[in-house]
Amino acid sequence: EQHKWVLLNDACCRQIGHEREVLIGKSDFDFSPKDEAQEFWDKDAIVLETGEINLNRERITYPDGKVHVVSTKKSLLVDEKTGSKYIVGVIRDITTQAALEEEREKLIVDLQDALLRIKTLKGLIPICASCKKVRTDNGYWEQVEDYVHEHSEADFTHGYCPECAAKIIKGT
Repeated sequence: EQHKWVLLNDACCRQIGHEREVLIGKSDFDFSPKDEAQEFWDKDAIVLETGEINLNRERITYPDGKVHVVSTKKSLLVDEKTGSKYIVGVIRDITTQAALEEEREKLIVDLQDALLRIKTLKGLIPICASCKKVRTDNGYWEQVEDYVHEHSEADFTHGYCPECAAKIIKGT
């Protein structure tokens, strides 16, 4: 109830960066940045008031200054003899998982963006059998190159096939 640590496992001591003897009787405010410590206490207060389990994702600054993402589960423990209330917390470092989730979300956004930009040609395209112009949805006739470029990501380069090249050389 007073937000003082009364029991810590070895992993928690390593995460905070001190021996158990130094940590017992202390609180988050003794070892964490003020804004982080306040967030932890606010979650504790909810559990103490409601008795409900609190599942949360939090950022914790480790002693080396690196910020880690952790998943916390806080539960209420009431001593039946004294009525004293305690918070029992389980903390899992999920920094790698959180980074992968963030990367996945970015990839999803990038893919959705790419899908919006993709232009595709589908269905029947009315084309003149003689001049090869394409009739647009508005009824106008335009060069096939212009039509394809407008409706896809394709561009054209021009050259001559062997048959046409031979005709041009002969002048026919």
